Amino acid sequence: MVLARDLRIEVTDNGVMPVAQQDKESRSMTINMKTFAFIVGLVAGLGGLLPATIESLMAQDFADVKMVFKYDGKPPAPSAVAVTKDQAFCGKKKLVDESLLVDAKTKGIANVIAYIYVRGAANKPPVHPSFAKTAKAEVKLANTGCRFEPRMVLLRSTQTLLVQNPDSVGHNTKMDPIDQVKNPGQNFNLPAGSTLKHKFNAAESFPAFPVSCSIHPWMKAWVVLKDSPYMGVSSKQGEMVIPKVPVGEWSFRLWQEAAGNVRNVPGKLGGKAIKTDRRGRIKVKVPKEGITLTFNLPAKLFKR
Repeated sequence: MVLARDLRIEVTDNGVMPVAQQDKESRSMTINMKTFAFIVGLVAGLGGLLPATIESLMAQDFADVKMVFKYDGKPPAPSAVAVTKDQAFCGKKKLVDESLLVDAKTKGIANVIAYIYVRGAANKPPVHPSFAKTAKAEVKLANTGCRFEPRMVLLRSTQTLLVQNPDSVGHNTKMDPIDQVKNPGQNFNLPAGSTLKHKFNAAESFPAFPVSCSIHPWMKAWVVLKDSPYMGVSSKQGEMVIPKVPVGEWSFRLWQEAAGNVRNVPGKLGGKAIKTDRRGRIKVKVPKEGITLTFNLPAKLFKR
């Protein structure tokens, strides 16, 4: 087996040549400097790659997948939450129920999540080399203004959750993963101004798991914990872009906290009508030029 440490670099008139030595034979490929930089980052992030893996990534095309989520009906206004603790501080924050946020102007739905759904390790999508830079990054979740920010945390299983409390009052962060065997539940106390780090043991199969604060019961967030970086969350306008998805056919799973699975929802892919299944999944072909999917979520979906 040839690892990345066996890779030597030659600079020729034709470009940069990484050459992997294997016994008396060698394998090489010519790449441009930009692509080579991606490979160097990938090797550093993953601790070594077979040349065959590098070659397969070089041959793989990637494209962006854009999704738009609209509320089909009159946008509901968020209701105020009952501030029952630390009223002197939290009562000034004009807090609302964030389980369903619809933009009054665009009808866009915030905080819908989507991710590539696969069954079995053999079906995992190839990952663009640029994601190696953030493979072990820290992802922030702040207890700020008596609410969690962000509401939806996108976290890869190789990354670390950085929990912060910049408020002048104490909070706690109670995390309840669905798979309690792999990821036992946690309940961290966070005094004012404190920070802690937590690393989960494995990805979760459920779309997301809840985070709450026992001191301030209206506070809630969700962690989307996956192996793959191919996940996204919609903005205030209901839009998301999942970048650098491998070209090919993939199933995406859609989920929203007030609705659960975005099930049996109609949409458009170009001029073609599409529809999610009862588990909120949609299978699409991703071409080199990328795609845009638009979904109209009916009001009844949120009345569970």
